[in-house]
Amino acid sequence: MHRPYRVIVYTTASVDGRIGVYGRRLVLSYRCDLERLHYLRSVVDAVVVGANTVLNDNPMLTPRLVKSLRKPYRVVVDPYLKTPVNARVYDTSIAPSVVIVSINAPDLRKREFIDRGVCVIEVGWVGDKLLDLHTGFMELYRRFNVREILVEGGGYLISSLLRLGIVDRIYIAVAPLVLGRGICIARGDVLENPLELELVSISLCKCGREVVLEYRVKNSEGS
Repeated sequence: MHRPYRVIVYTTASVDGRIGVYGRRLVLSYRCDLERLHYLRSVVDAVVVGANTVLNDNPMLTPRLVKSLRKPYRVVVDPYLKTPVNARVYDTSIAPSVVIVSINAPDLRKREFIDRGVCVIEVGWVGDKLLDLHTGFMELYRRFNVREILVEGGGYLISSLLRLGIVDRIYIAVAPLVLGRGICIARGDVLENPLELELVSISLCKCGREVVLEYRVKNSEGS
């Protein structure tokens, strides 16, 4: 096994494929969408977000909207440790926390996180400044037996994982909005070739306003 057996991306997007607007906090999710997301958190071993998600939303990344005794690892991908150590996701009294950093992250900042009880996983770079998340995820598996990962974003993190070829499933909740501009699910400048997907399911959310699409990434390790 080269990495956790399944990496799942979950995102909520507008009809025109935008997951947010630069420089603006925009909530696309309805309550039922959040409940669906929290359910997925409750059945995986780790939940992963990027540094910008922590800076913009300060999430807890716990499955608190559903009845669950599980406490998945909360993982932040933050190459240079620009997120504050007192962010809610790093409160290890709630659930275990991990931060994946680059070899260029400042040692003093790493010590701050370690002293708070956060596990720091240091990885190198792949090609043109693409963080080696393949190694990072493998370390999650090796150290904590993390076998199933839920990735919640944002756009740069999802794009990086797609480019590295370590996404197995993609869930998209399509909100009834057209934004016209903003952050795409996958940035067009990072995918060298089209990513071939297989539609697994399509359903209307119980709220009657969102459509939920589930795709399998063809030829992935955990598909």
